[in-house]
Amino acid sequence: MTQIIKTTDYASQVSSLSKQKPIEEILGEIIGDKWYDYRKRWKNASSRKAETDFPLFVLFEDQYACNLTCKMCVHGHKDLEKIYSYNGKLDFSTFKSLIDECVEHNCPSICMNNGNEPLLERDIFDRIRYASDKGIIDIHMNTNATLLDKEKSEMLLESGLTRLLIGFDGFTKEEYEIVRKGAHYESVIENIDYFLKLKKKLKKRLPVVRISLVLMKDNSNHLEDFIGYWLDRVDYVAIQNFLNFDSNYSKSIRLKKAINETSKKICTIPWERVVVTGDGEVLPCCSQIGRPLSVGNIHKSSIYDIWNSSQIKNLRKKLMKKEFKDLPVCAECLGIAN
Repeated sequence: MTQIIKTTDYASQVSSLSKQKPIEEILGEIIGDKWYDYRKRWKNASSRKAETDFPLFVLFEDQYACNLTCKMCVHGHKDLEKIYSYNGKLDFSTFKSLIDECVEHNCPSICMNNGNEPLLERDIFDRIRYASDKGIIDIHMNTNATLLDKEKSEMLLESGLTRLLIGFDGFTKEEYEIVRKGAHYESVIENIDYFLKLKKKLKKRLPVVRISLVLMKDNSNHLEDFIGYWLDRVDYVAIQNFLNFDSNYSKSIRLKKAINETSKKICTIPWERVVVTGDGEVLPCCSQIGRPLSVGNIHKSSIYDIWNSSQIKNLRKKLMKKEFKDLPVCAECLGIAN
C-alpha cells in the first residue's frame, strides 16, 4: 500500500495529504537553496518568537469578484456584502510596484488571489510572469477552475506559477453543485483533466497541483472516496474546516473529520503574511472575515511601513496573550467562545 503523507497547518486549519514526497521536498528539489532558506525563515516566523522586517508571503486580492456563490464563501451570502465587499481594483501598474517592493525586501512568496477568482483577470498571466521574472520563487493561485479552459491551461503552464490550488468541494455531482453554486461538475472535471494531461505531456514539474475540499455536512459522506480519487491524480489533497456564516455574520463550526488536532487554536498569520485588497487595504489575516482588521493602505504607506507599524505589532501582542476580548474577529475565526 502506498504511504499517504499528512501534514497540518494549524493556523489555516488545513490538513494536506500526498502519496508522493512531501510537497516541501518536491519544491526544494526544483527550486534549490533559495527554497530551503525561505522555509527556514518561515519556520522561524511561524514560531511567533521573532518578527521579520517584511512579510514572507503577500496575497493580492485584485478585486472583490467571483463568478460563483459558494456556500462557504462571503460571495454566497448577500447579507455580508455590506461588511466585506468594496469598490476598487488593484491595477497592473500598482501590482508591479508592490512586487518590486517585495523583491527589494527579499519576500519569496506571493498568492495571486485571496477571496476572489483570479481567472476573471485578463492580465493574470502577465502578473504571474512579472513576479516570476522578478525572482519571486513561490507563486500560488487558488481557482475554482470553472474558467480553466484549454487556452488558459496552456498559458498557466508557461507563466512561472509554482502552485495551482483548485477548490473542488464534493465527490459526487450532487455534493459538488450544492456547495459550488453556479458551477457545473462535468465541465470543471473536464477542465482539470485537460490541465493535468497537458502538464504531463509537456513534462512540466510546475506548478504543483492541489485539490482542496472545505468539509461540511453537505459533502462529508464521501470524504474517503474524494481523497482516494484525487490522490491518484494530483500532487496533494487538502481538507479544510468550514467557517459557516449565519445571521450574526460568522460562527465557527468544527468538524472532527477534517482535522483531529484543531484544539491548538493559535494564529501565526500576522507573523507570516498580509493580504492586499483591490482598494489597497492591508490585512494581517487571510480569513474572509478579516477585513475589519485592516492595518493600513498601500496608497498611503508602503507594505514595509505597515508591516512594522505599531498597529500590527499590537495585534501580535494581543494574539500572543490570547486577549480575544479585544479581537472578536480572531475569536470567531479560531472558534473561541467569547
